[in-house]
Amino acid sequence: MVHTVRTSFPLLVVVVAHLAFLIHAARVEPTTYVSRAIDAFGHWDGEASAVGTIVPTAPQVPLAVSPTLLWPPNHKLVPVTVSVAAAHALGPNPTLRLASITSNEGELANRSGHSSPDIQGAQFGTDDRQFLLRAERTPFGPGRIYTITYEAEDAKGNLTTGQVTVTVP
Repeated sequence: MVHTVRTSFPLLVVVVAHLAFLIHAARVEPTTYVSRAIDAFGHWDGEASAVGTIVPTAPQVPLAVSPTLLWPPNHKLVPVTVSVAAAHALGPNPTLRLASITSNEGELANRSGHSSPDIQGAQFGTDDRQFLLRAERTPFGPGRIYTITYEAEDAKGNLTTGQVTVTVP
């Protein structure tokens, strides 16, 4: 962005070039501002100044889950609790939403016990932190992995996601 400012002196025009920036942010990037004075003959004098431009960043979503392991794989539903400590450098706490809970095995996976649904009590799109997951897996492969995803959005609309896993080995 370039701003031209005319002074009260008819032979002097001041040109200031700079990058626009947002005030609400958490990361600083270097920026150079250049100011030049140009006379009627095209002679100029200028100076550059290095400053920090503040760049908006999304909130971070550190997650913890309990339990992290569902054992034994007895086809029972187990209460799971997620702790979310949303952190942001500026502004109020972000809005949190349970975005999804997925499994690397289908609900009716071969020889898994054919119990369903495997995810119960989860209120997607809300700040739900307690739900039930089934302690079930197929006897083949590395085991079942549930991936729990939350979204966090701050007051400025910065959006990010965080994930945590629960396994049935």
